[in-house]
Order: sequence, then structure tokens, then C-alpha cells
Amino acid sequence: MGTNLIDDLEWIVFQSVNSYNVNENTKLAVTVTIRSKTGSENMLVKLGFFSGNSADGFAIGLNGRPTYASAFSSCFEVTGGDGDLVDFCNPQLAFVEPAKATDNDIITLTFDNGVISTPLENEPNIYLCATAVTTDGDRIEVCEQTAKTKFRASNGGRFRSDFWPRGFFNVPAGKTLAKIEYYVTNADGTIKIGYGGISINPEPFIYSFRCN
Repeated sequence: MGTNLIDDLEWIVFQSVNSYNVNENTKLAVTVTIRSKTGSENMLVKLGFFSGNSADGFAIGLNGRPTYASAFSSCFEVTGGDGDLVDFCNPQLAFVEPAKATDNDIITLTFDNGVISTPLENEPNIYLCATAVTTDGDRIEVCEQTAKTKFRASNGGRFRSDFWPRGFFNVPAGKTLAKIEYYVTNADGTIKIGYGGISINPEPFIYSFRCN
């Protein structure tokens, strides 16, 4: 994944139609043009490129150099898509994995308490305050400081919560969740952090369900 910060990437493989005979230590100037369709979502990502050949694979040549090469681009942005921006480039205060899921999948919500300074940075106990929005506009809120909403401490100042959205929000049969709007709070609920680490009239973090 290179320096991308969300582990939800896939490689697209291209193989040339023609074969080429190249002697070792021969320098070649090659121009490769790749055209690929983007997904439907807005995205900020560092594209990865790998070049190799079918004969050597991941090998080291007689000159001690690898027979393959790889590189990552600077941040590449896809605009005009659907849903929220999926940002692989910049450190995320809060994010959900997998990036694509339905309300019937188990998801992991991570709060990175060390990525920027917030009023919660010295809090040992972190809780989730969330509202699920159905496709027909109903809102189901779960905002409490209990074992149900408590994050588990992870490595590097991170906290995580793994849950099944339909069960967590007790979604009625026949209803489908479109998104989750959520905040992160301290143990008594007096500090509530939203998007950008804001605690005064914060906007919520948003996770939209999609799987395509």
C-alpha cells in the first residue's frame, strides 16, 4: 500500500501482448500508457505502479539489482463521484474499515487519538455517540457511555470499535441504513469530538454504506 494510510487497495494487472527479449544490463527507454476506469466514489489516493517480467518475477539479477521496479505517485484526486471523499493520503482522525460495506457487514471504527491535538488526547476511555440514517430518512441514535459504545485501546494511541451496524442500532426488519453520523466522547459525555477534531458545535464524522 506504499504510503497510503487506508488498507483497502487492490492491484490491477496488465500484461503485454507481445514478448520482448532483453539482455541483462541493457538500458531501455519505454513509454507505457495505462487507461483504467475509476470507481464511483470521490477519492484521494497515491497510485502505485509495479513493473516486472514473467521470466524473472521478484528476483535479484546477477548485478545485484532487482529485476523489477515499483513507485507511488503523489496524491491523485477523483472528483465528481458519489458519496463521501475516501482519503487514502492524509492522516485520519477517525475512519471506518472496510471502506465499502453494507449495513449487514461487521465494520471497524478507529479513532486515532494521536494524529492531531484534540480535547480527548489524554482521555483513557473513549466512547461512540452515533446516529444511523435509513434510506427512507429515519434516524436511530445510540449515544451513551456504556460497554456497548466503549472503544478498545489499540496501538499508538488508537482506539477501535468493531460492531455489526444492524444489531448495534437495532435496525427494524425492512429498513436499510444509508449512513452513520458519529462523534467520539469522553467517559461522561462532556467532551464530544467531530470532524476535524472540533469540539464546539462539531460536525459529525460520516460513513456512508456502499458495496460496489
